[in-house]
Amino acid sequence: MSCSLNVVVEMNIDSVNRITKLMGESFKLHAQALVGYEEAVASGTSVSTPNMSSQGIDPLEMEAAY
Repeated sequence: MSCSLNVVVEMNIDSVNRITKLMGESFKLHAQALVGYEEAVASGTSVSTPNMSSQGIDPLEMEAAY
C-alpha cells in the first residue's frame, strides 16, 4: 500500500512541476509581448490587437460557477 501511494505522490509532484514550468514560460512570453506592444505604442507605431474571429478561432464562452 505504501509503495503505490508513493508512486501517486511522485506522479502528482511531477505533474505540478510540469504545470509550474509551463505557467512560468507562458508568463515570460506574455511579458515579452506586452513589452513589445508598449514599445510600439510609445514609438507611435500603429498597433492593433488581433481579433480572434479574424483568425478563425471561436472564443471560449465562460460560465460563472456559483
